[in-house]
Amino acid sequence: MEKLSDWYKDFQTKVIQSALLMYDKKKENWNGQLGQPQSKIGELTAERIAKWVFNAAVLTGDKMEWTSVIYGKDGWTKAGKADIYLYNGLSGIFLFFEAMWQREYKDAYYSVVEQLKKQLFEHTDTLIQDDSSHPNDRMGLFDGEASVAFTYWIMYELAAEESYIVYAKKQCQFVLDNDYQVTSDDLIQGRAGIIILMLLMYKTTQDKMYLDTAQKVGIDLIKSIQSKHCLAGMAHGYSGMAVAMALLGSYTGEEKYKEIVLELCRKEDQLFDCSMNNWLDIREGREHPRNTVAWCHESAGILVARALIHKISGLTMDQLFKDIPLNQVIDQMCQTEKTDWCLCHGQAGLLIVERYIRHVFGYEEEKWYENVAKYLDKRLSIEDILNYGMMQGLVGIGIFLLFWEWERD
Repeated sequence: MEKLSDWYKDFQTKVIQSALLMYDKKKENWNGQLGQPQSKIGELTAERIAKWVFNAAVLTGDKMEWTSVIYGKDGWTKAGKADIYLYNGLSGIFLFFEAMWQREYKDAYYSVVEQLKKQLFEHTDTLIQDDSSHPNDRMGLFDGEASVAFTYWIMYELAAEESYIVYAKKQCQFVLDNDYQVTSDDLIQGRAGIIILMLLMYKTTQDKMYLDTAQKVGIDLIKSIQSKHCLAGMAHGYSGMAVAMALLGSYTGEEKYKEIVLELCRKEDQLFDCSMNNWLDIREGREHPRNTVAWCHESAGILVARALIHKISGLTMDQLFKDIPLNQVIDQMCQTEKTDWCLCHGQAGLLIVERYIRHVFGYEEEKWYENVAKYLDKRLSIEDILNYGMMQGLVGIGIFLLFWEWERD
């Protein structure tokens, strides 16, 4: 008992809260709170989030780690160690503290960056030195080993430090050596994400091997989806694949990719429901469609994907949104209120998407500031604070606050 500390009390509290979370979320009109109300977003700054995350770090030997809530496919939740990946793990925390360090040179930020850089490099070195197969490793761009390479690439762009591109090459080689484990086609975990990573590496290194690999993976993706009915959306659906195809077209100069992009859009638009001004979320089957508005699923992600495609490929809005009431879809997205603030499926993600969409489409840009102001009294949810990751937790909310501060300045 003498060895027990406040950390153990806090960890056990998180375990209990995560167990209660799955039951609370099923309540009708759940407001995102559990126990004591959480902070309002207007009371927070990126610095406060950084301090919160820094103080929650657990030092285990020579490593810096965090505990986060882990979500299972069957609806369960539990507290456990954050993984190394971008979506909810150390890679996302790494990027946030680099952004904070570049904004303000504080020793605390630098110490986190240097420590996590060491841990990620050690992770890659271990993968390369270990010649055995890794049959259970995830390989995705956001949630897998490709996300570590993606993180290195982003860090190289941010810091211009040569070691990051060296390790990006090493990590990419591991991903390519284990590409048989990439069995899905989506952006988060599948072939679309691998294509994007390879093209970014080609852009930076001019090594044609990456371009050739992207084309080969593109052929596999196109073959794979011919006999499938995929989801709508950016993270797991047609839109993420279409972005990858548009990028392939921009780097190869081949016009055929524009036709593939338009075909993917038409397939996705078969799920559009005019009564919802949204694409149907059919994760639970066509018999039980949901009206989801988020970066990961349906309208928000689809809008940002097609805006990116427009900029990448030059395809017109009329081509990309044929027979889709675009203004109504945008309005419906902008009026959607969430119970939490995370980047993936919360209010922060929607507001960042809205800013980009209004800018690209030239659609009433000044209204974005009014919309953000509406939500300044909105509180974080218990789900937000149980996770320190980028896409479902506090680090992502910190990124939103940096973005909001930059927009106001």
